[in-house]
Amino acid sequence: MLLAIAAEAVSSLRYASVARMMLAVTATYGLGLVLASLWNLLVGAPIRPSYPVVFGLIFLGSAVLLLLDDAAR
Repeated sequence: MLLAIAAEAVSSLRYASVARMMLAVTATYGLGLVLASLWNLLVGAPIRPSYPVVFGLIFLGSAVLLLLDDAAR
């Protein structure tokens, strides 16, 4: 899944409408992975601490870019 999102993000660099959609997909994926990691922590399953940190940063970056794009419209 991550490879598919990365490939589509690279291919979306040409068109603004596709890039905006990919920002939303990336933000959703990042948030989902952070929530899943926190859920695993809640039930006592081991997680790699770098996963929620890195994907949380990906979520924040994508969300900020989406908000800045909305503000520019």
